[in-house]
Amino acid sequence: MKNLNLIRNAREELHRTVQLISYFPRNLIDHDPTDASASLMWNDGIQGFETQSVNGVKVGLNLLEQSLLIMREGKISISITTIEKSFDQAFEELRVALEIEGFDSSRLVKDSPYELPERVVKLGQPFNTIDASALVELYSLTQNVLTEIFSGLPQAAEVGCWPPHFDLATLVTIVPHEDRKQMKSIGFGFSPGDNGYDEPYFYLTPWPYPPKDQLYETKPPAIWNTEGWTGGVLRASEIDSGTKEATVTEFFRTGLEKLKPIV
Repeated sequence: MKNLNLIRNAREELHRTVQLISYFPRNLIDHDPTDASASLMWNDGIQGFETQSVNGVKVGLNLLEQSLLIMREGKISISITTIEKSFDQAFEELRVALEIEGFDSSRLVKDSPYELPERVVKLGQPFNTIDASALVELYSLTQNVLTEIFSGLPQAAEVGCWPPHFDLATLVTIVPHEDRKQMKSIGFGFSPGDNGYDEPYFYLTPWPYPPKDQLYETKPPAIWNTEGWTGGVLRASEIDSGTKEATVTEFFRTGLEKLKPIV
């Protein structure tokens, strides 16, 4: 795996950039108190994320080129580089581009129902050039593995990215309930790193958390995290490059099999 410092820099720059495209559906789709309208989908074709469609238009982010994309019916009509631009400059260019596409740009405002870490926000600082190739590979792998395992499972939610965390995941509902705290579920996904693990990792999270003595024995290099939250963790840096997809697939499949009876 590439130098973790380079991956960390890429993660923080892109975590900030992805907020730009999340404003489009959040502002232009009917209000959703869960903020699900702002969730993103992985698109291998643009090597990045795209929003939900609004009147046939999606906004994408190419992670490798660090560019915002306006896409109508799947075709790119406008591309906006973010490199060496401030967040506000990139936002203004996106607003103008959407106006060209026929949208009421006054509805596009910088509002998020959450706060990002200060090191991610970097208010006023221009976007730097980064190497996102390692993250693109890992997001793509995650999308492929999650789709292969869960696409035929009715209880599994669509694979998506949540802008607050910048992770790519699905949620399998074991016992549904209107109150999310009362439902039973297992989350499966990939994080590019966070305050708990400052490097990319795959995870599975049962809810409610089972007692520690009921957790099954993981296959190394996977481990159990039990501080702050309970879940399986598989660091990308500890997976042999030649068996990455097979290792992640086994990690998720085993989690589904072993955790369903105990949540």
